Amino acid sequence: MTSLDRRGFLQAGGGAAAATLLGAGKTGAAEAKARAVLVRRREVLGPDGRVSGPVLHDMLNEAVAALLGEKDASAAWRRLAKPTDVVGVKSNVWGPLPTPPELEQAICDELVQAGVRPENVAVDDRSVSSNPVSRPSSRARPTISGLGS
Repeated sequence: MTSLDRRGFLQAGGGAAAATLLGAGKTGAAEAKARAVLVRRREVLGPDGRVSGPVLHDMLNEAVAALLGEKDASAAWRRLAKPTDVVGVKSNVWGPLPTPPELEQAICDELVQAGVRPENVAVDDRSVSSNPVSRPSSRARPTISGLGS
């Protein structure tokens, strides 16, 4: 069994989160190949073990751009989300392996930069069913998607 320290988890988790987020918009039998991107940076964790938000944000953008084959992360995010999208980001609050708040914020910031209205972006874990962004009955003609098509 391989052990995974906090640094390794964050490095793998950031890439996995991006891969999961990006893969959610893809469907169809013609797409038989899977892609994964691994981004590693020692400086993502400080000497005190705290996450560096700006470094994690850069890592997320690097992963998204690489996964979509774009030179510019902004172009990659615009391919994923359209201004008319309503985006729910599934987070994890489970004690041993929570999603770093810095990663949640970076994803939200990039979605808004891609044109999604801030009120149409939500991060949630356990209360997704009560979150207004996630409830179609609370919105007029919602377009709820993990990503733009």
